Order: sequence, then C-alpha cells, then structure tokens
Amino acid sequence: MKWPFAIIVAALTGCGTDDSWCELTGNWAGTWTSQSGATGALTSTLADNDGAVTGTSAFVDSPCFAQASLALVQTAQKLSGTATDGDATLDLDGGWVEDHLEGTYTVTAGSCVGDAGTYKLDRQ
Repeated sequence: MKWPFAIIVAALTGCGTDDSWCELTGNWAGTWTSQSGATGALTSTLADNDGAVTGTSAFVDSPCFAQASLALVQTAQKLSGTATDGDATLDLDGGWVEDHLEGTYTVTAGSCVGDAGTYKLDRQ
C-alpha cells in the first residue's frame, strides 16, 4: 500500500462570486486510493494564513505514512505541493471540484517511492 495526499495554498487568485473554496481552514475528511488498489480513510486539518496553507493529514492503514505535514500552493482553484512524513514525500496535484477537494499524488521519496493514486476530501 502506498499513500497519497495533499492540499493547499499560497497565492489565491480569482475566487469569483462563490468563494467558499478560497478559505481552506478547518477539518477535512475523505479517502485515498493507490494505483495498487489499496485504499483508506484520510483526515486533514488545514490552516490558511493569508493564502499560506499548512496542516497535517492522517492516513488510516497506510504502510507509508502515519501523519504527514502539508506544504501547498493554490493558484485559482488548482492545488499543488508536498506531504512529508519522515523520509517519505508525496507530490500532490489537485483542486476544488464542485463542493470538495480532489486530486492525484505521486510518492517521490521513502519506502513507497513510485506509488501513485488519488484522494478526495470533504469539508467537515
């Protein structure tokens, strides 16, 4: 099993008339799914400080991550960045889709290097 994740922001642009996606501070919950077919629950706590978003994500049943630290950048409704836990690193790419966050991940360092998959998170 390999782990995903990620999210969030540094430069917010173009929020538009419905800017509910602009403020990412809070608790999020959802799932991750590896290309290998492994899947599990995912919970995140995010803090948005003028577009600089940090936080943590907890991965249930992951052999690669327990709790990862997030460092992400948001441009419009697109998200990218990294999640790290010890020597393990995930590159994240995703964004706001309808009423949730979703995207893809690729493990670039650690014991699960080469794994890839998807994540989906809903605001709690």
